[in-house]
Amino acid sequence: MGSWRIGKLFGIGVFVHWSFLLLPVLVFGMAPPESLTSALLQMGLVLALFTCVVLHEFGHVLAARAFGIGTRDVTLYPIGGVARLERMTEKPGEEILIALAGPAVNVAIAMLLGIFLCFGLIADQHLLQQPTMPVQVLLWLMGMNIIMVLFNMIPAFPMDGGRVFRALLAIPLGRLQATRISAWVTTMIALIGGFFGSYLSPLLPIIAVFIFFMAQMELRAVEMQARQRQAAQEPILAKPIPVPLAEGWPVFTLKPAVTVYVWDNEAGVWVKQRSGPNS
Repeated sequence: MGSWRIGKLFGIGVFVHWSFLLLPVLVFGMAPPESLTSALLQMGLVLALFTCVVLHEFGHVLAARAFGIGTRDVTLYPIGGVARLERMTEKPGEEILIALAGPAVNVAIAMLLGIFLCFGLIADQHLLQQPTMPVQVLLWLMGMNIIMVLFNMIPAFPMDGGRVFRALLAIPLGRLQATRISAWVTTMIALIGGFFGSYLSPLLPIIAVFIFFMAQMELRAVEMQARQRQAAQEPILAKPIPVPLAEGWPVFTLKPAVTVYVWDNEAGVWVKQRSGPNS
């Protein structure tokens, strides 16, 4: 079924994966609505949250563009979004800045919502004691952006914290060794989080499995790049280039040695003959 394009931002196509259709099932399964109004409110909150996810991904997109790295597209999944960059930078400093650009957007959104709420509370102090529906929505959205920052900074692939962790390790160890260590740490986090998370929500083990496979894919990609780079650096034996001799120098031509057998009519036997060097 693939993905469906829902728009374009900064020249980059935004797509929704078919699995996004499972989102209402996940939302209503964890918090069954009491009425149609409640159901519409829940879906509205989810769409507002995924708007923040799109802005988060475009934080990565614009930071990568600043370093000359293009983006193929941005795709939304039920558990988040993915910005497919045309290539991954191998410079640790650039990778750290690109990875942190996404959470920085969520921090900015949370701060703006907090400032807006503060002005509202200054205008009407009773909102703190009896918050209205808009205030509750803004508080919830601000809290979710803070949670997104904390979740994305976990040092595991494919989260932004995992890329920052790998970039910091790559400074002394190199990209390949740093990726191996990061993939191992991600595996441990996925196992522990999946086991204990199953007691909190059925969605957490699914996220743990997704994290594990994404870490393995990242490791395989970096290992393949390392093998290709090593193969390109291996010395290639060049064919000898003939050098013309100076005029007047004798030229010697070596003829290959050839062994033949000739029939001797007088002796009635085959006689071995050898021609060429040392014949």
